[in-house]
Amino acid sequence: MTRQLQIPVIFAALPRHKAHVSIICLQIAFTMAVLANLIFVIAGDLQRYRTPTGVAEADVGMIQSIGAIGVQNSGTALGSLYALRGVIGVTNASIGQPPLWRPKAENIYADTDRLRPITKAYKFRGSQGYSDTLGLQMIAGRNLTDGDAPDIGQIGSSTVFPALITKALADRLFHGSNPLGQQILDGTSVMRVTGVVSHLRAEITGAAEDDYAILTEFGVSSQNIGGSFVIRAAPGKLDDVLKNASVALAKANPGHVTQLSKSMSELRQDFFQGDQAKNRMIILILVILLAVAAFGLAGISAYWVQQRRRQIGVMRALGAARGDVMFYFQAENLLVVSMGLVAGVAMTYLANNMLMSEFEIQRIPLRYVVFSIVAVWILGQAAVLVPAIQGAKVAPSTATQ
Repeated sequence: MTRQLQIPVIFAALPRHKAHVSIICLQIAFTMAVLANLIFVIAGDLQRYRTPTGVAEADVGMIQSIGAIGVQNSGTALGSLYALRGVIGVTNASIGQPPLWRPKAENIYADTDRLRPITKAYKFRGSQGYSDTLGLQMIAGRNLTDGDAPDIGQIGSSTVFPALITKALADRLFHGSNPLGQQILDGTSVMRVTGVVSHLRAEITGAAEDDYAILTEFGVSSQNIGGSFVIRAAPGKLDDVLKNASVALAKANPGHVTQLSKSMSELRQDFFQGDQAKNRMIILILVILLAVAAFGLAGISAYWVQQRRRQIGVMRALGAARGDVMFYFQAENLLVVSMGLVAGVAMTYLANNMLMSEFEIQRIPLRYVVFSIVAVWILGQAAVLVPAIQGAKVAPSTATQ
């Protein structure tokens, strides 16, 4: 029997094995649906992990300095900035918080009665030099200067803060019109746009709102202020600079203690720690799922081969070579797996729709479905290989037993 003639024989034989075919198709469909959607989830997390915040992350770090209870402090906010900027390797420093550190969005309003919020945006507040320290990329208008920052001791209800906003927020608020000079209100402040930056993501969740951000600065001098300090180091110097900067800040603020010191890289690791743990669990689940599917297919195929030893003997007696027998079982498995994959495609999109409604996951792209089809095809062929080899070893004499 030629291999071309085996295909009609396989189709004709499948209805006689409905139970085995149904079990394999169901297992294949379930495996594909789970594989495609979980790989899509992992890929989405990896894409988010690589999404830039918009600051010069490789060179930016933070130091959190808090006042010790009952200890007098002779330092000043401006003295702290001078101390940090005087550390070898520091190119700039300011009071303020970096992205990915306790993000909080605020309502943005179009009118002074503040009754109808337009959207929410992340508010970055820092001392003079804040925007330069973060290393934001200007795309329109001008950057903030020390002269723009109102003195923190003179801020009142009538103070108008010069502000930088992201392009995403500018598009959301002004719909393509020129944002420069426009007024923005949050719950307590009035801000006027002096410049637009490409990105400033307070957090990275995958939503467009991650990039809705406003940055304002205030001037500090003799105030006794602690909190979060942001520093920017020369390229490649951040690790050493953070250690030396913490020491310098402690000397400038004897009544304060350094609670933590982290680079943006470490803050990114902390922010995605939960996602990384989840992905490790997903990968473990996928490995177990694929192993169970492979052993299940192999077991069913081995049982199937064992039940048809006499049929194989007849094929061998009629002149079929071992390679023909292997081809028969590989082709049969490929056809059955393909039928399961048809159901698997439908199950994949059904599961994706459930995830979209429950967890706001996006529609799964076609490439993940195609990848899963190819992966399960290969898995199916690998699983049936050993049973097919065992079937090919059946002697022609088995036909007469």
